[in-house]
Amino acid sequence: MKKWLMLALMLVATQACAQVDPDPDGIGVYFDQTALDNCLENPCWFSCVKAYLIATNISADGMLGWECSLRTWPDPLPVPLQVDLGFPELLVPGGLNVLDKFPSLAVMYSEPVGQGDPTIVLATLSTMYLGGIIQFGIGPFVWSTPALPGGPAYVPGDDPLEWRYLHPSSDTPFYDYEDTYLVAAIGECLCAVPAEVDSWGRVKTLYQ
Repeated sequence: MKKWLMLALMLVATQACAQVDPDPDGIGVYFDQTALDNCLENPCWFSCVKAYLIATNISADGMLGWECSLRTWPDPLPVPLQVDLGFPELLVPGGLNVLDKFPSLAVMYSEPVGQGDPTIVLATLSTMYLGGIIQFGIGPFVWSTPALPGGPAYVPGDDPLEWRYLHPSSDTPFYDYEDTYLVAAIGECLCAVPAEVDSWGRVKTLYQ
């Protein structure tokens, strides 16, 4: 009976993780472009791994820009993280060079992107995996100004003068960084951020 209960809980936990974050105005790092998988277990050593910074279920009709900080542990990574922005053909000239300003990212588009899309790929992240655990955290933009709220935040597609906050897909603090939260992980680990409040790791401990 106990084995059947454990199996049922495993199935429930798997299904809970395999869905887009249902909350509005979310942001996270995922290993697929549909924002279903935030944990990459045991990739091959010396392989190129890709992840995606994704906004989920935004409450506006598209977005004109966004900002956040993206941090990693270890910092820096053994092989530097490469950041390729989504919709490069729509970037406003003179915007921030994200590699020069890393970990802060701020992007403005010449027209709204992601209209009607529950998942908007903001950037593609890539590095070479050399073993161990890699974790990703999302927090506020570091070089905030009166024109930038710090965030994470985005500009709605129908109002270039408004900012709306984006909510990281986890409430687990990311080391000592203020208002920064763990959203994804690579390596021998359980899912960093299940879709439900209780993680599978917590559920499992109840039945050991």
